[in-house]
Amino acid sequence: MKKVLVLGVLTAFATGVWAQQPAAEKSTSSWKSSLSGLEIGTRILYTQLKDDQKGDGLNRSFIGTLNYLDEEQDYVPDRIYIQYFFNEYIGLGVSYDHIEAKTLERNSAVIEGGSGAGDGKVGARGAILYAVGRYPTDSAFTPFAEIGVGFYSSYFDEDADWKYDNVKRRERHMNTDNATAFVLGLGCDYQINDNWSVNVYGRLVAGLDIDTTADYVYKSKPSETFREGSFPLDYYGFGVGVKYAF
Repeated sequence: MKKVLVLGVLTAFATGVWAQQPAAEKSTSSWKSSLSGLEIGTRILYTQLKDDQKGDGLNRSFIGTLNYLDEEQDYVPDRIYIQYFFNEYIGLGVSYDHIEAKTLERNSAVIEGGSGAGDGKVGARGAILYAVGRYPTDSAFTPFAEIGVGFYSSYFDEDADWKYDNVKRRERHMNTDNATAFVLGLGCDYQINDNWSVNVYGRLVAGLDIDTTADYVYKSKPSETFREGSFPLDYYGFGVGVKYAF
């Protein structure tokens, strides 16, 4: 429902901006002048993890007995990006990105649609630095491609039931390392007027492995590592956006 509402708002907004323009301003002849310079926009993405499960057992898990990741969808249009085009074809940009997933323990009998115990949520957020190229056409449509590197800070939000062990008077913590990843994006802008456009967009993030250690934290002695592993947060993203060119 959230996805439908946000898409509806974006569509209504774009339609309103288009309707307010005089017919002469809607011709493609003036669009060329807006194909260089500073641009700012934002997007909504639906994300799908590339590797979201492993087999059963301690030797076939991400860490401990956790063998399944369930991505959290967030349809808030907060993937803001700023880019600068040096000419009609080439530019550089920076974009905010994030991905989060529940960590679960599931066996093969309930892997499809079943529930399983989990230790918390693992996530990463950060900035993508990228080069962008596009191919202006004689129509309102302008395809583009991006290639870059994402710099992510990671975190693990432990569930209280897993974190606190009152019987042995200790706490369990997941410690995660930051990561970098390769990012590829493809999309197409639809020009509304000289300044505003909307776009469809697809993204691949590869190499986003979150190395993780699980520690016991005792009240009376130093912490002790008892598990090591990693969570792969590589993902495919598909969405829509809106952009303003200065």
